[in-house]
Amino acid sequence: MNQILELLEQYLYLELLGLVLIQMIIMISAIHKIKKLSRYVRSIRDGVEDYLETVLSDEEQPQAGAAHVVSRQERQMMDKIQQKKRQQEEVFDAVLQEIFS
Repeated sequence: MNQILELLEQYLYLELLGLVLIQMIIMISAIHKIKKLSRYVRSIRDGVEDYLETVLSDEEQPQAGAAHVVSRQERQMMDKIQQKKRQQEEVFDAVLQEIFS
């Protein structure tokens, strides 16, 4: 019995170090799961916001009728396309002005 107690006392720091490492692994996995849940909740929230925007805009404008539901990503892509068109038009106008001036 004394030998077991002496071994435990002798390797106490290693035991504590092992326990701390196990605790760190558990905490890292918990943080990873929390981040994953956060991304999932964010995607659900975005979907609900898009749905509510659509519903509220339909209530405000009932005469629109069969309006196409546009998601946030579609809107962002359409805005990017319009911005690129504007930039191309500006470049084209600048080239024409250089040619004809």
